[in-house]
Parts: sequence; C-alpha cells; structure tokens
Amino acid sequence: MKLKPETSDKLPEKTTTPLGFLVLILLSGGAALIYQILWMRQLGLVFGNTAQAAAMTLGLFFLGLACGSSFWGWLSPRIKRPLRTYAWLELGIGLSGVLCLPLLHLYREIYPALYGQFADSWLWLIKALLALVMVFPGSFLMGGTIPLMGKFLVRERLAFGRITASIYGINTLGAATGAFAAAFIILPNLGFRLSCLTAVSISVLVALLALRLARRERIAAPDQLPPVSPQAEASKAILSRPFICLLAFFSGFNVLALEVLWTRMFALVHENSVYSFAAILVVVLLALAAGAWLASLLARKSRGPVPILHLLCALSGLSVWIVPTLFLKLTDDLQMLPEKGSFVSYVLQLFATAFGAIGLPCLLLGVLFPFLMKAEERFAQSPGKSIGLLAGINTTGAILGSLICGFFMLETLGMWRSMQVLAAVYLLLTLLLPAAGNLLAQSVKVASAILLLLLFNAWKPAELPVSAFDPADGPQEVVERWEASDSTVTVVRKANGEHAIRINSNYSLGSSEAYMTQIFQTRVPLLAFPNTKSIFYLGMGTGITAGEALDRRDFPQVERITVCELSPEVITAARKYFGGSPGRPDLVNGLFKDPRATVLAEDGRNYLMASKERYDMINADLFLPYRSGTGNLYSLEHYRTARERLNPGGVYVQWLPLYQLSQQEFGVIARTMLEAFEYVSIWRNHFQPGNEVVALIGHIDEKPIPSSNIDTSQEQLRAVQGARAIDLPRVVLPVNEQTIPLFYAGNLSNSRDRFEMYPLNTDDRPIIEFNAPRSLRQPQEAGRPHFVGKKFAAFIDHILADTPPASDPLLSDRKASIRELPLAGAAFHRAWIAFADQDIEALEHHWKDFIEHWLATTQN
Repeated sequence: MKLKPETSDKLPEKTTTPLGFLVLILLSGGAALIYQILWMRQLGLVFGNTAQAAAMTLGLFFLGLACGSSFWGWLSPRIKRPLRTYAWLELGIGLSGVLCLPLLHLYREIYPALYGQFADSWLWLIKALLALVMVFPGSFLMGGTIPLMGKFLVRERLAFGRITASIYGINTLGAATGAFAAAFIILPNLGFRLSCLTAVSISVLVALLALRLARRERIAAPDQLPPVSPQAEASKAILSRPFICLLAFFSGFNVLALEVLWTRMFALVHENSVYSFAAILVVVLLALAAGAWLASLLARKSRGPVPILHLLCALSGLSVWIVPTLFLKLTDDLQMLPEKGSFVSYVLQLFATAFGAIGLPCLLLGVLFPFLMKAEERFAQSPGKSIGLLAGINTTGAILGSLICGFFMLETLGMWRSMQVLAAVYLLLTLLLPAAGNLLAQSVKVASAILLLLLFNAWKPAELPVSAFDPADGPQEVVERWEASDSTVTVVRKANGEHAIRINSNYSLGSSEAYMTQIFQTRVPLLAFPNTKSIFYLGMGTGITAGEALDRRDFPQVERITVCELSPEVITAARKYFGGSPGRPDLVNGLFKDPRATVLAEDGRNYLMASKERYDMINADLFLPYRSGTGNLYSLEHYRTARERLNPGGVYVQWLPLYQLSQQEFGVIARTMLEAFEYVSIWRNHFQPGNEVVALIGHIDEKPIPSSNIDTSQEQLRAVQGARAIDLPRVVLPVNEQTIPLFYAGNLSNSRDRFEMYPLNTDDRPIIEFNAPRSLRQPQEAGRPHFVGKKFAAFIDHILADTPPASDPLLSDRKASIRELPLAGAAFHRAWIAFADQDIEALEHHWKDFIEHWLATTQN
C-alpha cells in the first residue's frame, strides 16, 4: 500500500518560517497594538488623562506581557501541540477584547461611587485593580504567543537565534502596522467599538488560521532540542546566562526609556495631535522591526555572538549620543515643523524627521535583544522556555524603564541629560562584556572607554536648548522651566515685560499680555448670570480667568470656586509668576490664598464624572481642539456628565478659540452641545476680527437671562459721543450687567436645523480629535479654513435672523430697548472687520448700523 507523505512540523532549516506562519505572527502583532491603544484611550477616559494614569495602564499591560511570556515559556516544554495552544491563546485574546466593552461600561458606573470614598493612595490601588482586570488577561495571553510560536518553529538549536529574531521582527512589523492603522484609519473611521471588534476579528482570524496550520502537527514538538555538536560549541565565544539576562533587561529598560524621551523631544516641534504621537510610535516600531530582521541575518552569518554584541552595545551608545545633535540640526534648533501645506505633506515631513533623527538608533537598539537569542542557543534546551524567560526579563526592564524615566529621570535630570545617561549605559555594558580573547571585542572595549570619557567631558547637555519659540512672536527670555513627566512647562518674559506660560515650547496657556481676554472668560458669563454663587473651572492656565471670579467688588455673590488643572507644574508656574509673589503683581485676585478657592491638580473631566459636587456654573477654558487628549472635553458623554453637576438654573460655559477651529469642528461641537442641553446660546469674548473667541453656553432650562435695573444710559452715550467710524479703535464701551447682551450672539436652540448635518462627537467616535488636524491643514492655495472674520459674522447674521432678539425667549426678561444690544454687537463686529480690511465704505455702513442700535438701548 502506498502511503501519502506524512506532513511534519519539523521544518527544514531553510523553510523555518513559511508564509503562513509569518502572516500569523504579523496579524497577531498588529492586533496587539490596536488593543493596547484602545485600552489606554478608554481607561484614560475613566481614570483621567494624567501621566500617572497612562503610566499605570501601560505598566499593567506590559506586566501582563512579562508574566505571560514567563508563564507560557515555562509551560511550553509540556505542551505537545504548541500551534494549537497558540490558536486557543488568540481566541482568548479576542474574548478579552469583547469583554472590555461591558467592563468599560461597568467601570463608568461604579467609579464615581468609589471616588471620594477612599484616600488617594487607596483610590490609586482601586484604579490599578480595575485596570488590571481590564488589560491583564489579554496581555497575559499575548505574552504567550511568541514563546509558543518559537516552540513550534524552532527544531534545531543552531537555528534558535535566527528564527526567534525573525519572529520578533515580523511581530514588531505587525505592531507598527497596527499602530498606523489604529491612528490613521480604523479609529477615525470606525470609532472605538467597531475598532475593538476589528481587533477581535483579527484575533479570531489568526486563531482559525493557526488551527488550520495545526493540522501539520502530526509529530509532537520535542520537549528539548538536540544538543549542539562539540565542534559547533567550541567555535562559539561563551556568554554566561546571567549576563544574557542582564543584557535582556537593559535592552528593554533603555528602549522604553528612550521612547519616552524621544516622544517628549518631538513634542517640542509638532502640534501634539493624536497623529503626531502615532507617527513617532510607528517610526520606532518599524526601526525595531528592521533591527530584528538584521539580528536574524547576523545570527545566520555569525559563529560567535560576543564580538557582535560588543559592536552592537558600543554603536547603540554612540547613536543615542548623537540623537540630540541630529534632532537640533533637522529642526533648526527646535523650530516648529511648518504648518503650511496639506495634512498628508505634514505627516510625511513628520515621518521623515523622525526617521532622520532616531531611525538609526532605533535600528541598532532593535538588533540587540533579538540577537541575544544567538547567545542563548547553547542554553536553549526548550525554545519556548528560553524565549519566555528572556522576553519576560526584557519586558520587565521595559516597565521599569518607562516609569523611572518618566517620573524620575525627566524631572531630576532633564531630557538631554537622561539621554546622556542611557547612552552611557550601553557603553558600560560594552566594557562589562567578556572579550574572550577576541581582538575585535577588545578593540571595541577601548573605543567604548574613550567614548564614555568624551560623553561626560566633551558633551554638555545643560547647554542644549530644550525649548524654542516662534520668531514672529518677538524675543522671549526663558525665566524658569520645569521638565515634568507629561510635558515641559516654561515661563517666558517677552520684550514688553509680560509673562507667559508655555507647554512644550509651542502651546501657550496664556499670558499677562492677554489679560483682558482671560478675565472676560469670567466676566461675560458672570455678568449675564449674576446669581451665580459656585463655579467649577475646567482648566486653569495662568489662573487669571478663575481669579477674576474672586473680585469682591464686582462679584460679591461668589462663594465657592473649584479649579482643575491637569499639570501640577502649570499650577506652580501660575502661583509663582501670576499669583502675587514678592516683586510681582497679583493678577489672580488671591486665587491661591482665598479660602473660597480650591485649586486641584486633576483631570477636570474625570473630577466632574467622579465627584458629586454641584455648581451654578461650569466654565471650560479654551482647549486646542486637535491637541491629543483634549477632544474628549468636547464629547457628548462629558457634556451630559457636566449637565448632571449643575444646580437648577445652572449653565455650562464652553469657550472656543475660533482661530483654531474650522466651521466643521464648530458645527460638530455645537451639535453635540445641543444634544446634551435643552438650550444653547452663543456669546462673544471680544470683537477683534481674526482671533475671535466665543462661548457656547448650555442651559438646562429655558430660564431667561436675569434682568437688570441699573441705568447705564449716560455711560453709553458718553462712550460714543462725537466718535466717528474712523475712531473705532479708541471707542471703549461700558460692560456691565445692563450692557452684557452686547456680547450675546444668538440662540442656537432655535436654529437646530442648521446643525443636523454635523455628526456628534462622542467617546466612541472622537471626531474632533481625529478630524481637526486634517481639516485645519488645507492646501496653501485654498486659504486657511478658520471660522473667523466674515465667515463667523455671516453665521451670526443667520442665527439672529432665525431668532430675532426682540422675540428671543432667553432675552424675555430684558426691556425691549435692551434687546437691541445683540444687533449692536453684530454691527460692531462687522465694523471691526471692515476696519481691519481697510474697507472705508463698509466701515461707515456698519458703524452707522451700530450707532443706531446702541443709542436705541439708551431710551426708556
């Protein structure tokens, strides 16, 4: 009887990683990164988008990987069908992805009940336990995939290093693909739930493919690999097992620590959108994948690993050392990447800059750990066990590297000095490696010793810049700087003596120069709603806005304010430079001393969700729409939470920087607020064209704006007496409880139909965070799309036409004459636009219209 050839899983040397298995490994790595990104985003919404919460989630994810690698590696010698077990792990990963959806819903329900019931230390423990339940099971199973695949594929000891490095390379390439797909394709188009189900589908597909391929497992995988021949063993320089483990640990430690540093470094020159961070992550992963492929090639060609490890450690140290020099040269000493051009051209430039600055170091770092598998060959009796052990040690190092660098090294040593220390670690490892009488290894040791001396004597990290500013802003002097775990906070003094707080060089939180704009973020809503006694401020910046509510002369009714600011360093900067420290004026009305005020270093959204306190007003600061992590402050879930924290008759004030929004983003935010609040009105902060700031005020009932009986008619007359259109810049209008409707721009609730075309911004579909960076980067010839000037003025004309002030229910308690003020405000704004355009004819027309409505309000 003629038998069919038996299919064996003992793969020949030249076909150890056939296409089917490469696809499995690639897809598995891609799904893992999608899960990681999704879990971190969603847990950030529950626990707060603080650096500590993010580090906790990431640390627990890596802890699961480390434990999984160690456990499944330890168990692998007893597993006779590793590919089948691999398939079951992937199914388990998919199940954990499905279960995260109800778990997140449960967390949102129980977390507010836990908040405030425990001290901070206990609350952090509870957060950690909740996050552990969420991310640990899936990551624990993920940790077992590579050891089991190694167990299946490696059947000859001398092939261990090469095959394992190939597995790591393909898996990391999949991770890079998953990171790119999640940020640029899946999340923007599908949202969280569908993205999660997409990752689950990939895991299930991988499991089914693995089960199909598992049919080849007719012969069980051996418990132990056959020993290496004495001749092959003698040809290899010996590296002890403890030193292999030490290199594995520091490889993980340094890679994650450097990723933290490089992410911070790039934050100094790009817009800090979700795409910017994703681009850096993709570059790092692609370079690490290429490094693993190179490690596989070296493992195939080399006989002894020790000389090559000397070279790798020395070159890694040198490449990390030169990163700051390369980066400063590529960015012209930390100048922002150009904002002109399309979104695609910007992203391509970001990728090019990242590859130019960190591509080579990442490549070399990516070689080191996979190539250690070549040194492990002589100990690799069971491939899965060896892979699991080293992967667990490497991942443990990664956990500690990210935490120690983020929360200790950055704050104590700074960014450039931390890179210097990590470069030195590689050079020290080179010196500690045994040379085994090899001339090349000994030569590299001498070179490393010289480089180490030069690193700490010829290179001065303290002299390198850690921030730069737009030359168009004029000369600025750095007064003080804090390099914190989540950002670099800088206080600068401008040529005119005014101070400003900046985040990562390019993002201004406010300045004393913009004092009027900031105080009007409090004055406008408080003058419109003078019965307000308690206020919650979402975001603090300089503290000028919140401090204005403590003005006892104008707002004596205010009894309590709570201010939440995400960055503790921003609070420190505001207290020191705006809070009336010796030699400096108090611009915040005693915000940091007044017993009525509480200033918290908290995620404001998280605090509102968890706390049961209620307020008459919630005042949300200006948030850059496309900045990573701020899009959730415009979500439907957040607005509904805020609504629940308002007292009867309370209002939610959402300030919007129209000079950073397109009409699309404005429409999305307005539509979302209209979904959360019964009534929404729109108010101006000022009338200057080109940098308009407005507030969308959400009302929980149709209670009209309170009436005012003060008589300001004489002040109003004096303000315009004898003034002509050309005198517009010198006109100062009185702003008080009576004249505040001048800033009222209309009732959006009666214009709902105008917003039905816009989608809702939700936690599941974060449109603002993903679409704003795209829509604000139009081709240069198309002009900038910001919703300012004539675009905004035309929009307000339509809103006022839909609901004329004379019949607006929100103005029903005001006298008929006072209801002319919104029309006066619209004409005043139009006059300013004409003045800026030097259109004298239009200026005269709108000035005349303004005077007509303004004077009408002075009549009884």
